[in-house]
Amino acid sequence: MVDIGKVLREARKERGKTFEELHEETRIRIEHLEALESNDFSFLPETYVKSFMKTYARAVGLDAEEIAQAYRDNQEEERRELAQQAEDEEETAPEVRDPRPFVEWALGLCSFLLLVSLILVYIEYRSQIYARPIYPVGDRQERVMTTLAELSVENPVVEEMGEQDARMKLEVKALDRVWLRLTIDENKTSEYKLIPEQTRTWVAADRIDITLGQQPTGPNDGKGGKPPAKRVVRLSFERRGASDVKN
Repeated sequence: MVDIGKVLREARKERGKTFEELHEETRIRIEHLEALESNDFSFLPETYVKSFMKTYARAVGLDAEEIAQAYRDNQEEERRELAQQAEDEEETAPEVRDPRPFVEWALGLCSFLLLVSLILVYIEYRSQIYARPIYPVGDRQERVMTTLAELSVENPVVEEMGEQDARMKLEVKALDRVWLRLTIDENKTSEYKLIPEQTRTWVAADRIDITLGQQPTGPNDGKGGKPPAKRVVRLSFERRGASDVKN
């Protein structure tokens, strides 16, 4: 690059001219003449840089067009250097990854986990059997509702009927595929399977203990003393009514 300011300054000194003399000759302000010799072209009005430069060059005996061409060449070289510098910085700058693929992956994962959670909640809900609070129906009957079956027990009054006819009667109406385990009067224990809308009845003198669960769809059918569901309902019915002893 040509040091234009140095060329102008040396030419002025060779001719023995001061800034005041150049100002009188060129009508260019002294601070602008000083800026030309300092290569501080940004200090000059942009539209007058080349004009001031050529006027200064003529005043000190230089070829004005050569000075103007040197200025244009310097500008072009500066642009190339800036472009190369920007290219080098771009190559050395750390790679900035597009965050969109990660965001899409995270949203997909969240959606999948939400779906799995909903499925697990549904499975847990299906595996649990809830017993609603016991409520009396008349003076001689108690009823319990679960999600799998409707249980009703008649509890006759001995004084109104003979001892033989005053036995407690339990009726179970299945609402789903139901697995039952019953103990009558704390003696014999039996297991049963009911299908929806099927009804079975059992009688006892004083007490019926019942375990209620949903029939499995796999090989585990509740044999070997293992309930067929994760949770079951265990109820005890006595002559005085019904009570939920364990859930």
